[in-house]
Amino acid sequence: MRPPFFYAVAKLMTNVVIIGAGQAACQTAVSLRQGGFNGAINLYGDELYLPYERPPLSKAVLTGDQEPERTLLRSEAYYLENKIGMHLGQTITVQNLPSYDILVLATGMSPRTLSGFPASKTHVLRTINDAERLRLSVARDTRVLILGAGFIGLEAAAALAGKVNEIKVYDLASQVMGRAAAEPIASSAQIALEAKGITFCLQKSVSAEEADSYDLILIAVGGEANDQLAVELGLCEPGKLKADRNSLVADNIYAVGDVAIAQHNFLPQPARLESVDQAIYSAKCAAAHILGNELPPAAAPWFWSFQGDWKLQMVGIWCSDLRPVFYGGQPGDQSFSVFGFRNDKLIAAQCVNRPADFAASRRLVGIDYPNFDQRIQEEGFKLKMLL
Repeated sequence: MRPPFFYAVAKLMTNVVIIGAGQAACQTAVSLRQGGFNGAINLYGDELYLPYERPPLSKAVLTGDQEPERTLLRSEAYYLENKIGMHLGQTITVQNLPSYDILVLATGMSPRTLSGFPASKTHVLRTINDAERLRLSVARDTRVLILGAGFIGLEAAAALAGKVNEIKVYDLASQVMGRAAAEPIASSAQIALEAKGITFCLQKSVSAEEADSYDLILIAVGGEANDQLAVELGLCEPGKLKADRNSLVADNIYAVGDVAIAQHNFLPQPARLESVDQAIYSAKCAAAHILGNELPPAAAPWFWSFQGDWKLQMVGIWCSDLRPVFYGGQPGDQSFSVFGFRNDKLIAAQCVNRPADFAASRRLVGIDYPNFDQRIQEEGFKLKMLL
């Protein structure tokens, strides 16, 4: 526990250096200023853009319905007014690491790549430049091959459906969104996308010959933590950067967002949660700890994946041992929710085109209501009865 005078000094004169310029980095800086921090704050990012939202890249930015500039989290004027130094287009290593009193690692992740595909027609989707390059490569007669049926692969497929000649999705898993979705959700998503003309090849790998016949290849097989700096600093082995509930890694060093394996009250063990929610929450925890404030209350993690007109919103982590209970519809309907119970306790909820169910679930997941799993199936039951 740090002595009280540390926090008084931190608010006045500490020099905070944030490596990374994404959602978690931006939130750390914003939360520090909102909390009364008056010291220096400098963000260093390897892209040339101010911090921006990444989810639209596989949706509205890819379709051209949203200009990249509209994804910015804050305006340039905000950083100037709040004296937050932005150092863009810079890759930081131990050799050029700026001096700091407090260091925040917010370096995020990079898309995992696969070898053996021609670079000229192979794409990943993580940055604005990636999205623009992919969008400009699309034409009406383009045949698109997507490797990976996770969120990014399916969102991109939905965005490109009707704009190209053919879309085929390969994945080694037995269902789409295999790491995140309940089976009824996964099968419904696949059916909805197949109705748009998208073909799926699950539990299969693509041959070099078939891949070569496509005009465009999108690799969407997950990502790897950008923890090279942490490794160079001796903080961890590759892929094993761990942060506590304060987002603290070592004395005066924090890790926030996708780069960190985080402790979370709603998880049985530390895990890397790749989500906007975790980026914001971990950043707020780091800022609170720096300032000597209480941590923000922990809530069940939430995620979303908008695949065209099929909008999936999720609360909690779906596990194979959960007992599914359907609400507001059945799999295959235009809208329905599936709640995952362990005894009476709601552990996770996944909602398709039912935003009210999602909003209620964010308050209900993790709470033990007697006979909740039975009550939810009663005629006339409404989730708001429990709120």
